[in-house]
Amino acid sequence: MLDPAIDSFLKEHDDLEKKLGLTNVSKDVLFSNWGQKLVELVEGYFCSHPVKFTHSTPVSKRSKDKDKLTSIVFWGNAEADGFLRSGNTYVSLDFSNYDNVGLSTKAFKFLNLKLSDGRAFIEHVRENSDLFKDICKQYKLDGHRLSKGLFPVEGNLSNKVTSERMKQVYFPVGNEYHLLSILTNSGILFGMKNRIDQIIESKTERENRRNKKFIEGGTFVIRNKTKIIYGGNQSQNVSVLNNQNGGVAYLLNSEPPELEARKVRLPKHDFFKDTLWRKSFNWAFSALEEILTEDEPNNMRIRNQRDAIFQASIFQTSEYIEQIRDMPSGWSDSDAYEALPLWQKTWLDLAYEEKRITCPEYLDLAMTGFSNWFLKSFQAYLNVTKNRFGDIELKHVIGLGEGFNPETEQQFKEAFR
Repeated sequence: MLDPAIDSFLKEHDDLEKKLGLTNVSKDVLFSNWGQKLVELVEGYFCSHPVKFTHSTPVSKRSKDKDKLTSIVFWGNAEADGFLRSGNTYVSLDFSNYDNVGLSTKAFKFLNLKLSDGRAFIEHVRENSDLFKDICKQYKLDGHRLSKGLFPVEGNLSNKVTSERMKQVYFPVGNEYHLLSILTNSGILFGMKNRIDQIIESKTERENRRNKKFIEGGTFVIRNKTKIIYGGNQSQNVSVLNNQNGGVAYLLNSEPPELEARKVRLPKHDFFKDTLWRKSFNWAFSALEEILTEDEPNNMRIRNQRDAIFQASIFQTSEYIEQIRDMPSGWSDSDAYEALPLWQKTWLDLAYEEKRITCPEYLDLAMTGFSNWFLKSFQAYLNVTKNRFGDIELKHVIGLGEGFNPETEQQFKEAFR
């Protein structure tokens, strides 16, 4: 009896019978023929480093070496060397140089098909599992040939074959020269692309960011990312993975990062007036302004949005606090900071770390000070945008007229502690 996943695969690919040249056969016969064809496809086209990524037709049709370049499989050995390379990450291998796009695509999907036990078919082949042995025995599948095609020994890579159509590096080794033909690991290439696509912002998030709208939970952007296209408008001619990704992969900036020292202004009179810059909080004020224009600004949904905005503002302020605390211990004892209130010295100077634990009175003063500064800064922002709201309404909406939810209040204390 066929595994349910294999049975579903055969139903989904109902054109498989026709592609194999069969007519009105049972599922068992169909799968037996498909297994034989799978072995042929793996031996001829399964690879880790497709040669066609260098050039879509790297070898002349008349070349005697044409068939030797169609199946380069290298899994590599895992080592803790810190490199992203073959062997150090598990990615899908590929099919390339095929003469039938449809069958090669089906073979790729079948090898990665999750069977009833949750493991892919190719994993069963690798482990030579009992399930794989039963399939080979029942459907006359040549398991040895399939395993050898999927997981060849490293000695199979010793053939010295290249082509004038491939990218090559010619460099001296001792008194001789070595010719290196560079190939691309398509599994790593598109594995990286798919992971980037999962974490970067969506189109909607990108539009909201450009329009300076508040995005709950934040967003993730990779700067200086560009695209490279393989195969032009014939991406299917390069490989199955290339075709699945539309021929598009990413190139990331590999230049050394430009590091800048943190710049924070040490407060001489008052932390909120001297260190916090109102314009750096405009994103929060803009989001709150939208809340004030709601028909019912005092419902639960609006309160939760308000709390999320205020929490993010608190965490932004806490970053400034940590930067000041990273300054040399005792900086506030200088004459330049004589006018700074004692409670703010306790709050911000590393020299008073133990006092902050035994005398936490500064915490209420810090929370009240930030709330008042936030309200005044928001009012100044509204003066610029020409929106007018009453003081009572402002205090009510941003939380000074009523308490935040317990989670926000707790985060407020922890961020400023």
